[in-house]
Amino acid sequence: MSDLWSKVDLHCRIQSLLETRLPRAFIGHVQVACIDGDRLVLCTDSPLWSSDLRYRSALILKSVNSCYGLNLSQCKILVRPQAFRHNPVPSKPPPNPARS
Repeated sequence: MSDLWSKVDLHCRIQSLLETRLPRAFIGHVQVACIDGDRLVLCTDSPLWSSDLRYRSALILKSVNSCYGLNLSQCKILVRPQAFRHNPVPSKPPPNPARS
């Protein structure tokens, strides 16, 4: 169980690092999804942010590796628009009210 909390703590620290190293416009649009082997997986809510993150991926990896003593060599970017919505769109519309 402590291994799980260690991973959660590392993800939170990486998230904080990204929020300080990336331009402020990225805040709320990028989240650390996981570390899979030597790959940092980030999730974003738009292809626009995804493209910009791919451009910055070498700098992101360099920062994360140097700050936390990791040896990550890849950065994968996922686009998940629904993952960032606070009020998800219902799967079907609510029923129409009865007409009088």
